[in-house]
Amino acid sequence: MLDKYLTSISKLSLLSGDMEWEEFIHTLESDQIINKQQSFNDRSSQELNKKRFDKIKYAAVLVPLVIRNDQITIVFTKRPSNMNEHAGQISFPGGKRESSDYSPQDTALREAEEEIGLSRRDVTTLGRLNNYVVDTGYNIIPVVGIVDPSSHFAPNVGEVEEIFEVPLLFALDDLNYRKDSVVKLGVEISFHVIEYKKRLIWGATAAILVDLREVILASR
Repeated sequence: MLDKYLTSISKLSLLSGDMEWEEFIHTLESDQIINKQQSFNDRSSQELNKKRFDKIKYAAVLVPLVIRNDQITIVFTKRPSNMNEHAGQISFPGGKRESSDYSPQDTALREAEEEIGLSRRDVTTLGRLNNYVVDTGYNIIPVVGIVDPSSHFAPNVGEVEEIFEVPLLFALDDLNYRKDSVVKLGVEISFHVIEYKKRLIWGATAAILVDLREVILASR
C-alpha cells in the first residue's frame, strides 16, 4: 500500500512552484494560468472574494508530506485561540509573500521555518497545487513537499498552538469528508469539512487537501 502511494506521489502532475513571484502574478492576472476549479473549489466563492477586494494579495503555504512508521502523513498546524484572525483554525504552515521572497516555493519554505522550525534543507519540493482565493483577500499558493522524517518541529508559540499529522490514507478516503455551506453577501458558499481526532479541517485548508487527494488518486 505504501509503495503504491509513494509511486503515485513521485508521479504527481503538479504545477511549477519555483516560478518567480512577479512572473507568476503577471501570468495569473493575465489569465494565462486558469485555476482548474475542480469540484471542491466553488467558483462563486472565488469570484465573490475577488470582487470584494481592490487588490488581491499573495501568500503561499507548504503542504508537508512525511514518510514515517511505514505510512505517509500530512503535517498541519493549529492557530492559537487568542489570535485576532483565524483563532483556533487548522492550516498548513505558510503566510504572506515578503519582498525578499523569490518565488511561492521560497515563501512557503520561509514561513514553514518561521512557524514550525522546519529547515528548508529538510524539504524536497515537488511542485504546487491550484491557487485558492480566500475571503481575507489573499490568493494562496500551495506548495507540496516531502519532509525528511528525522526533522524536528519547533512551534512558534505566537503563531502555532499545536503541530499534528494526519495519515494520508485518511485524507484520501472520500467518506471522511462532508459538505457544509454559509451565505456571504447573499451568495451561498459550499465547502468541505474533514474531522480527524476531534480536529475540524475546513475552508481553504480542506479545499487544498481535496485538491491533493484528487491529484494523487488521478496519478495512480
